[in-house]
Amino acid sequence: MRLLSRFSIAIVLPVVMILLVTLSVGISTFTSYQEERKTLQTQVTNTLRALRDERIGRLENEFSRMESELLVTASRGATARAMTGFVRSWAVLGEDQQQQLQKIYIKDNPHPVGSKQKLIWSGDSSTYSTVHAQAHSEFLAMLEAYGYYDIFLIDVDGNIVYSVFKETDFATNLLSGEYKDSGLARAYRRALKADAGQVVFEDFTPYAPSAGAPAAFLSHPIFNRQGKRLGVIAFQIQHGPITKITNAPTGMGETGEVYLLGED
Repeated sequence: MRLLSRFSIAIVLPVVMILLVTLSVGISTFTSYQEERKTLQTQVTNTLRALRDERIGRLENEFSRMESELLVTASRGATARAMTGFVRSWAVLGEDQQQQLQKIYIKDNPHPVGSKQKLIWSGDSSTYSTVHAQAHSEFLAMLEAYGYYDIFLIDVDGNIVYSVFKETDFATNLLSGEYKDSGLARAYRRALKADAGQVVFEDFTPYAPSAGAPAAFLSHPIFNRQGKRLGVIAFQIQHGPITKITNAPTGMGETGEVYLLGED
């Protein structure tokens, strides 16, 4: 019995020691893993926060630039004169302005869809075409230099008396027409009541005249030198430049993506 007991102790003791060592190593490994995991999570979180803050800063700079460009454009005397000219020539056209202008600048425009803005003068002797020929080149150059999708002049009655790109919203009415519930219409209504220096932003939503592509709008009222409200100027913003900023490859790795989400 004593020999058996000693033999059992000789076997059990090493086994217990091995188990204790294994348990100790396991606990130590698990603890180290947890600490390393926590450290890695903190590093990743800090990296994502830094990436988010960097993208936020770039987006804020981009929107600040666009707001400044809108304010400068809205305050120019040339913009007020163009607005006045388009409003007066619109009235001369009579009661079927939409049909007349869409026929000239869209239907009968020799340039294909997506290039309608290339028509500067239609060749007729109307007052509207004369005003368009005088103002269009400057607005077109502005659109191309700033990178906007379209620029609109809208009178106090809601008529889009001018646009650069000439889509199906051109010459329609934003208070009673088919696009009265669009993002552009909302931007117009808000800007019509805004004060000088107050820029209105309407967030990205599908915009039917642009084939349903997401579009945002910046708008601001136009005043003459006497402070009379003449109408509204609006910039249509494409999502491409915004996406280019959010998904810039720096800090993204091979598969990273950043999304800009609205409150909705």
